[in-house]
Amino acid sequence: MKIVIIGLVVGGMLTACLSAGQPVEYAKACDGGNDGRTIETSGYLDVGFGLYCSNRAGRSECGFQLKNDLRDKTAFTADIAVGSGANTMDKAGRQFEKAKLIVRGHDGNKIDFSRKVKVTGKLSTTKHLDPNSFACFVQVYKIEQ
Repeated sequence: MKIVIIGLVVGGMLTACLSAGQPVEYAKACDGGNDGRTIETSGYLDVGFGLYCSNRAGRSECGFQLKNDLRDKTAFTADIAVGSGANTMDKAGRQFEKAKLIVRGHDGNKIDFSRKVKVTGKLSTTKHLDPNSFACFVQVYKIEQ
């Protein structure tokens, strides 16, 4: 019994560690100093002109645009895992409608794209390598609304 309780406590602590990120303002998320860090920032998920999905390091994921405001033209990428549990999305077909996409938050409920979300994940950027070249994305593992 003690081993089971210890296992639950350790498992809970690991989950808490994995779901915690350094809070960062949206405007500062892609600063070069955040490269490789686990961050949490807020914005709106959008698909823009399309949704690019790939399999990276054994994780099937799709890249949404994370915007500070839905009307913004600028954004960075929020890669969300394809799956069936919390913090994942249903697989999107080649021809999809944004309204029919299903992304689930940390609580397992469907995300409303018209409302702001807080994402937590590992940020990668090229800004620290070359300020004139820019790529920024966060591999999301927690979504809250």
